[in-house]
Amino acid sequence: MEGSEQSYKSILKKLKRKGGLKQISCEFCLKDITRCTYIQCSECSNLFYCIPCFAYAKSKPDHLTSHKYFVIDPVKFPLFVHDWSGKDEVMLLEGLLKFGYGNWGCISEHLGSKKSAWECEKHYKLIYLLNAMNQLRNFPVLSYRNDQGFIITSDQENLELKASMEIEEQPVPQPEKRPEIEKHPLSEFAGYMPLRRDFEIEYENDIEMYLADLEFYDDDKTEDTEIKLKQLEVYNKVLDEREERKNFVIDRWPLELANEKKYKNNIIEKTIYQALKPYARLMPPEKHQTLFEGLVKEYILKLKLEELKEAQSRGIKTEDEFKKFINEKKNTFSSKSEEYDNVTREPFILINNTKS
Repeated sequence: MEGSEQSYKSILKKLKRKGGLKQISCEFCLKDITRCTYIQCSECSNLFYCIPCFAYAKSKPDHLTSHKYFVIDPVKFPLFVHDWSGKDEVMLLEGLLKFGYGNWGCISEHLGSKKSAWECEKHYKLIYLLNAMNQLRNFPVLSYRNDQGFIITSDQENLELKASMEIEEQPVPQPEKRPEIEKHPLSEFAGYMPLRRDFEIEYENDIEMYLADLEFYDDDKTEDTEIKLKQLEVYNKVLDEREERKNFVIDRWPLELANEKKYKNNIIEKTIYQALKPYARLMPPEKHQTLFEGLVKEYILKLKLEELKEAQSRGIKTEDEFKKFINEKKNTFSSKSEEYDNVTREPFILINNTKS
């Protein structure tokens, strides 16, 4: 780690020492504005001034406030490749110093998240590893720009920006993609950790606290040893129960969600399903579903038999009279006709009993 820091620091020095930006001072307050955003007069020769002096409209005998000007931001010029500015390069190396090699997510955030973690890793390997930093001195450095674009100050004879700054990309191995984890319906609920297939709060969640100070000593009495062993026995039973409950919830939850959605609009099915939930652990899902459907049919048949008995007690013998009777019951039912239709979804066939 120490060797890496020295390497990053030496690279930063190369970027910042001579051969970099020529020093520029404000014409009025003499402040160093080399690495700040500043103003350049387009009508005066080599006249630069800082933003505060520009805001106060300071002038000289040979420089008027009416002169045309350029706004210069020297830290935004590209240094090695066109989409990485000098500031980005410095921020990348500072991020490596601060977070260490490999923490590309943190380094990406250090750059303001304008470069992804993969882009940071790829750029570092391409520029600083594969292309060797001894080539740094061969790159021209920008000092300021005019309306024609970037102006280069360098001892190199070739001042063509694109030819000197673009680096031929070399293939960088793509990061291995982690296999996608199958999404479980429980993943949407707080407290469930799908990667661990575990819950934050377990059955008898605090039982470990009672065993935290449990120790066996050579001079323990027989009674004390038996009590401690009994505590461990109880704890093991709780662990078995905890595992059984956890597996039950994880395995049954998809079916539970589907059934809740399926039966939520029918008061009969919803009530019976809720009443049968405690027995779900005692039988397989298929048997539990068969039991549920049988109880629903039994309940509906009882309701229909009660209606038939009530209709017969009122002397109803024809189908028209029975339909009128059913409509009257719909009007008095708590949830009106829609819920009543759910209860009596199977139509009756009233057989006239002339003998009764």
